[in-house]
Amino acid sequence: MFTIIDKITCVENSLIYRDFGYTQSDSLINEINSNYEITLGDFLKTNLNALESGDVFISDFFKVVSFVYVARTIVTEKGDLPKIENMEGL
Repeated sequence: MFTIIDKITCVENSLIYRDFGYTQSDSLINEINSNYEITLGDFLKTNLNALESGDVFISDFFKVVSFVYVARTIVTEKGDLPKIENMEGL
């Protein structure tokens, strides 16, 4: 099994998920997802109502942070994605 690492960016106030690489390292998966949770995850939770009402936009987050990674998709085939073994590989 392989876990796909997605790079999340924002284009015209829409989230764009792009397959960036894969890993089989549980510690790397945990580190990537922890970083996601304390950045974009917290922004989404904190601003849920304002996002829904249009008072805040997802692009506001990406004015400060250019991109975020997440590692949650588990697959059996990795295709030609590069293997990422540590945070420095991101």
